[in-house]
Amino acid sequence: MLGIAAIASIALATSIARMPESPWWLVMQGLVNDARDILLCVGKNEEVAEQQLEEIKAAMVINRACASDGKVVLREILRPTPTVRRALMTTADIHVFQHATGIDLFVLFTGH
Repeated sequence: MLGIAAIASIALATSIARMPESPWWLVMQGLVNDARDILLCVGKNEEVAEQQLEEIKAAMVINRACASDGKVVLREILRPTPTVRRALMTTADIHVFQHATGIDLFVLFTGH
């Protein structure tokens, strides 16, 4: 039974290792060409990748303006993009699987 829960952990670890870097972070670091390459890998075509890159650049300008005013953009928190929503749902699914297999009993109630 303990080994079954390891499957979810191994799947999570391998998927994190294969996960590309964030285009947002790359643009913030000035690595626009690397961000474009990532968007081309995960996107449908070059036109969509360029559109997404321009949206990231525009949103970064808005975020910088809001950060200077000290405001928090609640829309980004309350209404995540489809990519973020998919990541959140995957994480929630893994947690449900861990609870369903009972691995939490071993983690929470055994001596450390």
